[in-house]
Amino acid sequence: MHFDNIRVSRKLWGMFLVLMLAMLLISGLQQVRTNRAMAQAVDAVMDIEHRISQAVRWRGDTETSVTMVMGATTDSVLAQQYDARLKQIAGGIESLKGSIVASVKDPEKGVPGRRAGSAQAVVDATAKPGSSRAPETLWRRRTSPTSS
Repeated sequence: MHFDNIRVSRKLWGMFLVLMLAMLLISGLQQVRTNRAMAQAVDAVMDIEHRISQAVRWRGDTETSVTMVMGATTDSVLAQQYDARLKQIAGGIESLKGSIVASVKDPEKGVPGRRAGSAQAVVDATAKPGSSRAPETLWRRRTSPTSS
């Protein structure tokens, strides 16, 4: 049977069905590609949101520690509780800092030096609670040119 011997209506219906199947195949492939792209975008957004929440938590812990260090007290029991809490917060800050630094993909956009200097000032202040708890000492550390 030759192509010329087929009726015109069957030729038209055949071409119509072939075109419809081609469009169905193309739209299915595009849907798969779109789903993959959407999944990658959602993963990227979730990663960014996780990194933002870590940075906000790091900042909050650092500011809490600085506030606790600045609030010098004469009560020995309260000072011991502050020191214990400061050491606990400092450990959390270090673990957050490690996870944030490990998650940085672009070294140009690494951990900001100002925040790292603030965190280091808190770690230094909690390491020597007797000598560096004076507010003016911590203030000098935070505002010195080497920590910004």
